[in-house]
Amino acid sequence: MNGRVVEWTPGTDHAGIGTQVQVEKYLLKTEGKTKRDYGREVFLAKTVEWQKKHGSRILEQCGRMGAGMDWDRYYYTFDDKLSK
Repeated sequence: MNGRVVEWTPGTDHAGIGTQVQVEKYLLKTEGKTKRDYGREVFLAKTVEWQKKHGSRILEQCGRMGAGMDWDRYYYTFDDKLSK
């Protein structure tokens, strides 16, 4: 970064727009339902479940691209250390 040492902390979001779109497509395809059929709490739980199963793809893609991240500092928005 212009010759400076910088930290790139990796992290993923439980319900970013991209995640939400993918979860909605997945639920429509597999269960024939939309997020409105579940209500907020159930949809959020299904989103977290989906992210746990599929969220590592983003990190794998970053690694394949050669991203030099400090993987020991990885954050997920529902980690206890962030939720507190």
